Amino acid sequence: NGGQKLDNKFDAIVDWVRTVRGNTEKPLSITEIQTIHGVGYARAKRIHMQLQAQGIIDNRGCLL
Repeated sequence: NGGQKLDNKFDAIVDWVRTVRGNTEKPLSITEIQTIHGVGYARAKRIHMQLQAQGIIDNRGCLL
């Protein structure tokens, strides 16, 4: 992750992506992270990028 510390909500969001969202074909959006997890845009974008960097989602937001 380039030495960048993972967000403190990262693990909970990974669990949510794999369980709740895992059954949908719709890519994960930054807005969805904001809405469901109550974070601002910049934080949601960082989390989305961290999910990509960790190989959880691809660059379109689809679960890998």
